[in-house]
Amino acid sequence: MRNWIFLAVLLCGCMGWVHAQGNSKGALILVSSEGDVRFLARDGSQAPAVEAGMVVPSSQTIETGRTGRVVGLLSNGTLLTLTENTRMKVATFEQAPFVDDGRKLAELNGEPSVSKVVIDLDMGSLVVKTKKLSKGSAFDINSPVGVAGIRGTEFQMASRPGQGVQLDVTESTVAFTPPGGQTMPVTQGNGLSVSPSGVATPRSVNPVVATKIESTNQAATEATQDVSLGEVAIAVEKSAQESESGSEDSEGDTPA
Repeated sequence: MRNWIFLAVLLCGCMGWVHAQGNSKGALILVSSEGDVRFLARDGSQAPAVEAGMVVPSSQTIETGRTGRVVGLLSNGTLLTLTENTRMKVATFEQAPFVDDGRKLAELNGEPSVSKVVIDLDMGSLVVKTKKLSKGSAFDINSPVGVAGIRGTEFQMASRPGQGVQLDVTESTVAFTPPGGQTMPVTQGNGLSVSPSGVATPRSVNPVVATKIESTNQAATEATQDVSLGEVAIAVEKSAQESESGSEDSEGDTPA
């Protein structure tokens, strides 16, 4: 039995075999949420809750409280798990059109099409598992003390106010660049501690965090193992439609 389904998306009237045609915008799909979770609009006000299986509007920030936890799926196959006291927004997500060939997303070794992702991690902890990125793809996570560039990996990035960033990599490589500094590759089995002032100190991966990364990503993988490319394509289409609708609304609010 599937751990979660796209019923809310499927009921939008987009049934059957689907192409992501003509779209250049990717989608963040909510897999699950529990505990204290809030969705914030651009102005910081609380937005309506997003249900499992639905697309998180690109304008919204996800914020978890002391008991909060969120699992999300990007349409390029990346799994994101937000733990407690985390605030994150997908700032940029562009993705080339792809074809639903009947396979499940879990059957793909790499992402279904070229993509560009920028995530703003204001605070908290983000556990990530990506597909192998295509040539020409880019995936960056911004934090207050630097940017992590990803090429296809499993890792945790934690940012705490006044404490800097802790980066732990359990698979592949993450390239971390502090403000005005040189890029530092963090390879499998290694970590990086970055002070609030941006000073980066290499270290071994935290074994407790490594175990957490493995168990967290395993749970997220199991929850999404039956998701098909067709369902992902539907979510991309819905994301594009919501983006177009939002643009039209903004234009309508502009004074003459």
